Amino acid sequence: MGWRAIETRSAALRQSGADRVLGERLSLVMALVGLLAILTAGVVAWQMRRRERRHSLHLDGKGISGPGPGTPPSGGP
Repeated sequence: MGWRAIETRSAALRQSGADRVLGERLSLVMALVGLLAILTAGVVAWQMRRRERRHSLHLDGKGISGPGPGTPPSGGP
């Protein structure tokens, strides 16, 4: 989009009147879209980086309170 913006602007500078204004505005919009595309690609690349793996479920037994040692309760009728 950046390249098209440059080409559109150079073509607009050869025009006169309303065609020149329209071409300059179109080139500005194209340049902004190109900048937005680069910014979006940068954000996506930043989000795709490899991160440290964090476990959400801890099964190491620390901090778990239970009935404690002893015989389990009988569940008879």
